[in-house]
Amino acid sequence: MKITFRKISRYAVPKTSTRVADLLIGELDPPSLRNEPRVTDTPTLCSTALRARMSITGLKINYTDRLEEIKFDPVKILGLKSNTINSQQVREAFIRGWISNQLAKSRQQIIQDTIWVIKQAKHYPHCLVISHTFRLTIIRAYLIEGGCLLQEPKLIHKYIQPENKLLAFDQEFSYSN
Repeated sequence: MKITFRKISRYAVPKTSTRVADLLIGELDPPSLRNEPRVTDTPTLCSTALRARMSITGLKINYTDRLEEIKFDPVKILGLKSNTINSQQVREAFIRGWISNQLAKSRQQIIQDTIWVIKQAKHYPHCLVISHTFRLTIIRAYLIEGGCLLQEPKLIHKYIQPENKLLAFDQEFSYSN
């Protein structure tokens, strides 16, 4: 059994930091910049976001909100007075939100979604999973740490450092059992 996890394809990243915050809290769903979606015959689990759906096509695709972007308000979490925010601050806000359980979904619900995705993927000898940066980072951390990630939320520091970019568009990692 092999699961390939892929970050969504490039999309139109908002030009202003205010719009980046809107993207993270779920008020924007920009389209993919991919001219043509990749065609696959591999069973696929995919985020319901427009930018994810536009990146893949095939007959065996299951779109699920359990792979949607993990929504959070970085401005609120960081206590900023303006909506001006950069990528490093976004990653810092996610870390703080994860540890303090201030994301739009609870840590427990995010882990339950992660377990569901992994169980669904294990039904196939090979499965492709398409999602977003923070969701995939949590899945990767869960595959390594298991339930400890829920009991010890500070373990997230092993997987996210604010100064480092996490995943490039279309970047993949695999899990085999």
